[in-house]
Amino acid sequence: MEATSQTKMDYIGTLEAQLEKSWKDLSRVEEDLNKSRSMFQAILQAISDIVIVFDKDLNIKIINRQVNLRDKKCHEFFFGVPGICEDCPVLRTIQEKRSITVEKVIRNEYYRIQTHPLMNLHGEVEGVIEVSRPITRDKAREQQLFHADKLSSLGLLVSGIVHEINNPNAYICGNIPLIKEAFKTIFPILDEHLRQNPDFQVARLDYSLFKENVTLMLDDMIQGCSRIQNILGSLKSFTRRAEGLLSERVDLNDVVNEGMRLVYNTMKRMAVIHTDLQEGLPGIKGNKDRLIQVFVNLMINAWQAIDKEKGNIWIKTQFDPKENCVCLSISDEGCGMGEFAKAQIFNPFFTTKKEGTGLGLSIVSKIVSEHNGRTDVESEVGKGSTFTIRLPVES
Repeated sequence: MEATSQTKMDYIGTLEAQLEKSWKDLSRVEEDLNKSRSMFQAILQAISDIVIVFDKDLNIKIINRQVNLRDKKCHEFFFGVPGICEDCPVLRTIQEKRSITVEKVIRNEYYRIQTHPLMNLHGEVEGVIEVSRPITRDKAREQQLFHADKLSSLGLLVSGIVHEINNPNAYICGNIPLIKEAFKTIFPILDEHLRQNPDFQVARLDYSLFKENVTLMLDDMIQGCSRIQNILGSLKSFTRRAEGLLSERVDLNDVVNEGMRLVYNTMKRMAVIHTDLQEGLPGIKGNKDRLIQVFVNLMINAWQAIDKEKGNIWIKTQFDPKENCVCLSISDEGCGMGEFAKAQIFNPFFTTKKEGTGLGLSIVSKIVSEHNGRTDVESEVGKGSTFTIRLPVES
């Protein structure tokens, strides 16, 4: 009996020792697990992209943002819709068992979304990890680079065309006034000829009708030549690089004040101009004359957009510390633009105006790009437009 009791005691002691060891091992594993969990959470929080882990039923299980979304579905929270979004990358990853990359617009912001399957040992998808990166600013830069490249190529073509058109147009513009003056001498002779020949015609027209309209036709031709000259002048400005180096220290408020002296007398009869210029703006490095041209073109654009007897134009300058740039905004309460026009507005020769050349805003975009800045536009049909140029502060 004593031997049996001793054996039981030894067995119990062994079990206790094993249990204590297992408990210590479990505590160590738990401690390591907590450390790993803390490290995992710290890494997730440090990632600037949005990282979400979904289960196979599209419930959100983990997200690296300070929001309580667990067990909520993506489409319910982000899009406010009861059903799965069309072409859902998470669902596609579950179905196709592969990584997916798409671009989506969420609340007017562009995102690049990458989804990756989480597989179990049997090769089945247990969940999906989604990484979303905001790319709205990258999209804007991409469009600006594409636009700048297009303008550069077009500039080479246009410079040759301007020269070829300018020469014959100069002959026409010079000769038409001489022809108009000649008719003043010829008409008395033709009048006398009409008295002797009542059926007299010129260019298959009755002489009286010809005489009545030829001066008007010549005037139209002179206006047409003048319009061609204006377009060629705009094309020259479009293709010309800054004649002065972009090396001046420029105060944006000075640009506005000098530009206002050029346009105010013309515009004050059609619009009420309001100014809000922030004092003490940092200087920018550039070409003052070219920037005045930008201001004038934007003012003309705002004035021409106003579709009532006397509208309002607002001019504002300010410093943006986040982007370390100075901003010039010109707003109008004109007809505004739809999405199609907004996407095309800086393209050469695109215009929504009957008398427009379609080059004013292209020139603006080109000059601003030369100054390493960017041009933004906000517009809504019937509510007006706001053009904002952002120029980096002189370093």
